[in-house]
Amino acid sequence: MLTDDLIALGAPTITREDRIRAFERLRVPPTASLSHATVIRLGQLVGAGSTVVGSVTVKDQTLTVRARSIRIDVGRMSPEIVESGPLSDFFAIYGRVARKLTPGSSVTVQTMEQGHPDVAAFEQYIKGVLAFAPASKVAFLSQALRLEPTFHRTRIELWNAYTDLSDHRQALAAVRDVPATHRLARQARFLAAISMLYLSQFDQAQAALTELNAARPDPALLNNLGVVQLRRPSGGGSGAVSYFRQATQAD
Repeated sequence: MLTDDLIALGAPTITREDRIRAFERLRVPPTASLSHATVIRLGQLVGAGSTVVGSVTVKDQTLTVRARSIRIDVGRMSPEIVESGPLSDFFAIYGRVARKLTPGSSVTVQTMEQGHPDVAAFEQYIKGVLAFAPASKVAFLSQALRLEPTFHRTRIELWNAYTDLSDHRQALAAVRDVPATHRLARQARFLAAISMLYLSQFDQAQAALTELNAARPDPALLNNLGVVQLRRPSGGGSGAVSYFRQATQAD
């Protein structure tokens, strides 16, 4: 929730998905209690300028959130931010923490709150994110979408779950419903292209990846364009090599 609010306030914030990747690269369990040194190392790994540490407690239906930022380049820690209130004020409490972490933001509270989903839908989404079995993920995430069809981040997670189940048609259908104007639209189109690859829809995958790369070049797109060439029935070794070479030059 804090990540969402920081993004809404205009802070360039690394998503949970990318944080989990960093944990995997350092072979750190994502649920572990980490030292500040490890947190700083994780921040360095993903190229962050600062990282946020803290804790969450609930006692007698009172939620307390503590947070402080650490400047990675100098290791300087900010004063602790503490916000508390009734558990029913979940979004407002996190919003106040985010606001104090980004005091220079000109985004209004009303604008930030527009991105908050329905609480019941958010609960189902979190259950889906944390569920271990892909089938359980699908059940929770589908319920979240039934409760709030415009909660489009759920569709990204649903794509992950269906892809883990090798149900690529359902995965493709999940992300196709993310509107072009949504902040996750580019990611949704990238994931849709991967599903097309799995479904051997090579022309559609190439068209989608080419259009995304024309809008904003990215080595991951060039890499996947190379994969498209390799997987075509007619083969495309030379074309694939060209795309892979461009990808390595870009990154």
